[in-house]
Amino acid sequence: MSESNMNYNEHQDTAVMEKKGGGAVRAGVIIIAVGLILFILGYVMYLNSDKSKYINVKDISEGFDGSQVKDIELDIGWGNLIVEKSTNGDIFIDAKDVPEGYDVGIKGDKFVIKYNEKNGINIEKLVNLMSKKDCEPTVKLMLPEKEYDRFLLNVGAGDANVSGISCSSFTLDCGAGDVDLSDIVSADRIDINGGAGDINVRNSSAGGLDIDIGAGDFDFSGTVNGNIDVDCGVGDVTFRLTNPAEDFENGGKYTLSCDKGVGSIDILYNVK
Repeated sequence: MSESNMNYNEHQDTAVMEKKGGGAVRAGVIIIAVGLILFILGYVMYLNSDKSKYINVKDISEGFDGSQVKDIELDIGWGNLIVEKSTNGDIFIDAKDVPEGYDVGIKGDKFVIKYNEKNGINIEKLVNLMSKKDCEPTVKLMLPEKEYDRFLLNVGAGDANVSGISCSSFTLDCGAGDVDLSDIVSADRIDINGGAGDINVRNSSAGGLDIDIGAGDFDFSGTVNGNIDVDCGVGDVTFRLTNPAEDFENGGKYTLSCDKGVGSIDILYNVK
């Protein structure tokens, strides 16, 4: 198949529909400004506080029978996450230096990781995580190869690498950090809400995309069998689609609409 490339900044007559979103630029600037202020404030507080009382952590190494699990719900308050396929039907978690508030287990037909600390994530903890001087919380999760009904991932602060997930619906919420998704198959649309950080979705298939990012680059490669809706404040957006251009042209099967602030939007079709 041939490969065609459309740069939204240069081709205003493409199938991309720009929504009225001048406020996206302001929103992106506000996000960055607030983030810098919180970082500076938190760092000052961190340097003048008793650091040890903010570092109550534990390790988790446990296996579960995944045969009856239909939904995956991961709420990673702060820390790094790796999700891969397991070699059998069991779910296995290996977590190092995670906050004591982590709750892990099977509830009904759901496998849940939940960060339950009463006071939530304070700025000192975020700064401590970013400094990586005392600990680096890391969660490695191995999941059986099967089709799940729902996969929900909430990452407060930290990097996430997720691969080999097949599900009916996929939802990602991330606050600050880079996210890399690969080999994701979602029958329904993939919903992504990002605060600050780059998000890459590679070699994946979705029944549609709904992307909302404050600041950071977004890159998708794969097939989308549904509408694409993008809201991006600050950052570049790139789609490398196996779809033919006709799928998203005027009168085609699907629509592609973008509300962009600062950054480019590039669309490549017929990518092998």
